Amino acid sequence: MRIGILHNAYRYRGGEDRVAEAEARLLASAGHHVSRLCFDNQIEFAELGPKLLNLARSATGWNSHAASRVQEWIRSERLDIVHTHNLFPLITAAGPDAIRAMRVPIVATLHNYRAFCASGTLTRNGLACDECVTRGPMPALIHGCWAGSRMRTASWMLAQRRARPLWEHDRVTLIAPTDHVHDRYREAGFTQSRIVVRPHFSDIVPRPNPERRGAVVIGRVERSKGVLDLLTAWPANAGPLTVVGDGPDIDEARMLAGGNTRFTGPLDAGGVARELGCAKVLLSASLMPETFGLTLIEAAASGAVAAAFRNGGSSSVIVPDRTGILVERGDFAGLVESALRLMDDNSERGHIASRAKQRFDDRYSSRAGLASLETIYRASLGIAEAAA
Repeated sequence: MRIGILHNAYRYRGGEDRVAEAEARLLASAGHHVSRLCFDNQIEFAELGPKLLNLARSATGWNSHAASRVQEWIRSERLDIVHTHNLFPLITAAGPDAIRAMRVPIVATLHNYRAFCASGTLTRNGLACDECVTRGPMPALIHGCWAGSRMRTASWMLAQRRARPLWEHDRVTLIAPTDHVHDRYREAGFTQSRIVVRPHFSDIVPRPNPERRGAVVIGRVERSKGVLDLLTAWPANAGPLTVVGDGPDIDEARMLAGGNTRFTGPLDAGGVARELGCAKVLLSASLMPETFGLTLIEAAASGAVAAAFRNGGSSSVIVPDRTGILVERGDFAGLVESALRLMDDNSERGHIASRAKQRFDDRYSSRAGLASLETIYRASLGIAEAAA
């Protein structure tokens, strides 16, 4: 197959970027022709001139310039199918609309909730919010949920109204990484039969260290990810806590950290594997209803036990008390207590780690990821041929 991967990379690298890159590598290693078109926020917004131009193009929520680039890419690469990932803020739904116009099948991974939530995270002011799931976009307009602006939120509303029929097209297949995402989109009115539940995979190469110590938290350093509250709750006399990543709140995080906290900054795949191999516990403290939780399965592959909030996709990834620990969202004291218990109890941690590794091999490995992805592509191409 000749497969296109279309993605808008974030300024601060996160799970969506890593999934898009890993799937491209996986498909290429299996012998498919893979072409990537990536709109990168770090590049597109680096200089003042291009930044102003791209802000203007994306402000309406429908970027016709991006659509032209996408169509030229499809023609030059002679693509059979295009797999889209994040579309915000530069590609917008104009990209998939341009693909549809060329009668090329689309597979879209639902990494976020932006199709019906202006913030894309089902949160408002750092708190969980699902008003727009069933009530439509009017609450978002009232609160100015896109960038704190009612004007920009209004442009998002108009763009989403224009885009909504696109996701119901015969040539479009939607991938939900967890049952939680599937259910949210179904509640928002998306056709259930068009949504396939397929978990992400990881091609992490484990680097276990027999001298494991402490806990690690991995991801974007910002308040909504719970990092600041976690640092405040982590006892000064506890084992070491390692923070992997960067983000808008990194300076405040450093000020809150105790002497037993270490910051590594962003790491490549090998560096993440090394930190997971050295840690006893992975902490996931996000206050947002995450769609999946890539680090949860990477911890399972690496032998670190995950302790997370029962929030969004984590409830699909972790089997409570069997392949990890779940505590109620926002209970930082409970999360820290669970982590400290696991750090002290080698027997409990070992049993959970063993079961988590087996679940990873069965559901989240490269082997499982390739099989499920190829199955979806073949079905999508077959449906497109039948509709032609």
